[in-house]
Amino acid sequence: MSGTKRVHVAVAVIRQPSKHGANILISKRADDAHQGGLWEFPGGKVESYETVQQALKRELNEELGIDIRSDISPLIQIRHDYSEKHVFLDVWNVDGFEGDARGCEGQPLQWVSPTALSDLDFPEANKPIIDAVCLGRRYLITPQFDCYEDLASHLSQAESKGFDLIQLRQHHLNDELYISWASKLYQQFPNVRLVWNRTLRVMASLPGDAWHLNAEQARQAKHEGYSLPYLFGVSCHSKSELALAESVGANYALLSPVQRTQSHPDAEPLGLANFEALLEGCNIPVYALGGMRDEQLGEVIRAGGQGIAGISTWQTIIEGTR
Repeated sequence: MSGTKRVHVAVAVIRQPSKHGANILISKRADDAHQGGLWEFPGGKVESYETVQQALKRELNEELGIDIRSDISPLIQIRHDYSEKHVFLDVWNVDGFEGDARGCEGQPLQWVSPTALSDLDFPEANKPIIDAVCLGRRYLITPQFDCYEDLASHLSQAESKGFDLIQLRQHHLNDELYISWASKLYQQFPNVRLVWNRTLRVMASLPGDAWHLNAEQARQAKHEGYSLPYLFGVSCHSKSELALAESVGANYALLSPVQRTQSHPDAEPLGLANFEALLEGCNIPVYALGGMRDEQLGEVIRAGGQGIAGISTWQTIIEGTR
């Protein structure tokens, strides 16, 4: 790799409010360009004299005729090796701009919903960007419930507060009861992405398309060539497990424990500095799990994380006490 060209690219995920959330601006590469004819997120090369923010401002003005405001935030960093070059994609959310976006270089533009991104043809290196766009910043894991009605009430409150990615973690239930509860929740909450957390066999028997695996299950799935769903994540505790999650094609990882937790008081916490260090070179969205608080979300994002995952983290928000 020493002789391979290295390119630092500033990439913008530009959002525009719509009736159903926020649409994303994408552009199509020229047919004669590298990976021509594919859709991409706007942006361009960071020059040696620029910061990534300066490069974004310049590129978006040149390509789209817009001026970005200060409300930008890091989304994900991706390193990808092609045969002819090494590309570092430095991806940022752009939530405010002035002007009307147009293809200043003749490139076709399109505003699409986040869910439509996966139906379009993008370069391979863009897949984690699409995952990061679609996943959101807050990932809820259910606490233990002994009564289905209490669990359903908890999910109803969570949905009303904007949580739409919820992992059903109920390890105290036997398989039969877990399957029963999961199937009923799937029917009751069609607008929530429910993530199953059980054995591979049980998850394969359930409706839906989202699973959560531990590292051992990820190794088993890789070894056996297991058919995995459209969306799945992996619990990780080390850099090697993050590499495992990426190698099996996970859409995200949960990295823990970042802070000390009441449930695992003897587990040595990573701390946010080590969390950030472990994410370097990891090309999938990673949530911070373990002892996190909602007010730390900004710190996690600045450290390169996708967001925060938690069980009790969101309790006061869901119950409406804050």
